[in-house]
Amino acid sequence: MQGQKLYLKFEDENGNEHYFLATKRGNIKHLRKTKLKIEQIKELLKNPRITRDYSDIIFDTLTLDRSKFMDPIDAWLYLTNIVNDYLENLKKKLRKTGNDIIFFLKTYELHEDLFPHVHLIIRTKKPLKTFLWKSKKTGRIESRFKKKRQLLEWNYGFVDAKAPRNANEVIAYMIKYCIKNYFEIENEQDKKKKSKKKYPEQEQKSNKNHLLTILWLFRKFTISHSRLSRLDTIESELTYSKKTYKFKGIIIINYTILFEQFIMKNYKLKEIETIEIDKTNNIIKINGDIISGKYEICEDHIIKNEKI
Repeated sequence: MQGQKLYLKFEDENGNEHYFLATKRGNIKHLRKTKLKIEQIKELLKNPRITRDYSDIIFDTLTLDRSKFMDPIDAWLYLTNIVNDYLENLKKKLRKTGNDIIFFLKTYELHEDLFPHVHLIIRTKKPLKTFLWKSKKTGRIESRFKKKRQLLEWNYGFVDAKAPRNANEVIAYMIKYCIKNYFEIENEQDKKKKSKKKYPEQEQKSNKNHLLTILWLFRKFTISHSRLSRLDTIESELTYSKKTYKFKGIIIINYTILFEQFIMKNYKLKEIETIEIDKTNNIIKINGDIISGKYEICEDHIIKNEKI
């Protein structure tokens, strides 16, 4: 399903039909919109107040306690609610001390047993006290928060919270944990590690596809965060809101009955058309009927020419 192509069908004021590639996890339009969102997030994380003893940025990793869930499906179903509860409880604790959360960024990763874990970047109104601590896991000195147990504890699992060393590490952390599943970003050290493995690209792609599919199946956002300004305010060739189009349904390319039923049930859409294409990308059937005429499927849209 991750590679399934979907197009949105619109009609303009003159009755002309327009087809645009739907934003779907992993496709070109989704990646472009995600890049725009990342640029906005970078602005909100600029100029953090970080010293040896204080930080207004929290790197927070939430790991689920398996004993509290029946299976991975149970965990994914309730994941959004329990993480939102965690953030709301953290806000309440901070407000009692005159502090607050002014921004958060949330993303998910997948364990081998298909249970999720959550990465958070949290920016607070006032810096929190920190101390230096040698990590047994990495063997390096890290900056930790003094009131972690009372402030950052989680009823559904385990919390690993630390502070960044500087402003550059904030962006590096976002790239490492929050967008690595959606963009091909790697450094020289990663390349050396991969060169020692057999078929590393296939393994990485498989894990990425599994996560994207699970996020889509359980209707989770790729990157969740505090409210941002609308992407329509940013100049983008993929934004169509400036024109008046009426939504007329969706088109599924090379559909399956199961996928069509899933869309109708979970997205409550009945305005669905199906298109079958051959190996040369020519349309051969629309809604099961053999067609005559010329249609061209481009990267972002379908061009419909006059029928012969």
